Amino acid sequence: MRMHLAPTLLVLREEINTQLPHQVRWYQRMRGLIDDGVVGRLTWTQMGVQVTY
Repeated sequence: MRMHLAPTLLVLREEINTQLPHQVRWYQRMRGLIDDGVVGRLTWTQMGVQVTY
């Protein structure tokens, strides 16, 4: 079973890695942030995550 899932998981992981920067920028635009694709303090705050660094 693992042999059948491994290629699917690799494709899924590649798709996530490819789409993530676009999705982050979309979220930032929707929240009125600068859409730089970096999940920094302001992006985390907009997502409701307390940043303590």
